[in-house]
Amino acid sequence: MWQIIRHNLLSQISLAKNIDIAALLRPGEDIKSLHYMSPEQILMRWMNHHLHNSADGNNEVSTILRNKGIKENGEFVANFGSDLSNSVAFINLLEQIAPANSKNLAAKAIKIADKRARAASMLEMAKEMGMNPILTPDDIVSGNEKLNLAFLAALFNKHSGLSRDDITQDVLDELDLENVDDLENLVEEESREEETYRNWVNSLGLQPFSKGKIKRN
Repeated sequence: MWQIIRHNLLSQISLAKNIDIAALLRPGEDIKSLHYMSPEQILMRWMNHHLHNSADGNNEVSTILRNKGIKENGEFVANFGSDLSNSVAFINLLEQIAPANSKNLAAKAIKIADKRARAASMLEMAKEMGMNPILTPDDIVSGNEKLNLAFLAALFNKHSGLSRDDITQDVLDELDLENVDDLENLVEEESREEETYRNWVNSLGLQPFSKGKIKRN
């Protein structure tokens, strides 16, 4: 059942379906590196992209995020469970992508000391943005990875906060927007055997989810 839900939630989270994802490219990367990312990896990149932007701010929401610190890999969030359990990352993310009239709710939510009450306030902020969260404050505090992932996917699909204006001209030229339907051709086609093998690996529920070619010895 989860695989069906996952597919429905994440099916639009790919460079081929959303050109604005190219705004997540980092120095030294090309388009193919994004194309090979799984939807989960894109969501993690997306969330940290906004968190790094938030950390550059000078308000209380940003300060608390900076005090939380970054992981060894240089990111604020490295998983969909425990790293989100205090709602600090969620609140900073929502402040970055929320309409202007909802941003003041982040300052209120971040000041709440109790984790469960803070999570509840964050979810109210999401509702103000037109979301209908399926997770509860207890789900967030307990670090429910699947429900957190589902919530992030829904946020991305409705309020990605990404803009084509943030994509460099050389990347836009590489994307060739006039022939965007051919974007999938940026990655070589898999053979039938490779596709079958990839799908089998994914069916095992292993992490990270495999999207590109499988490397075998």
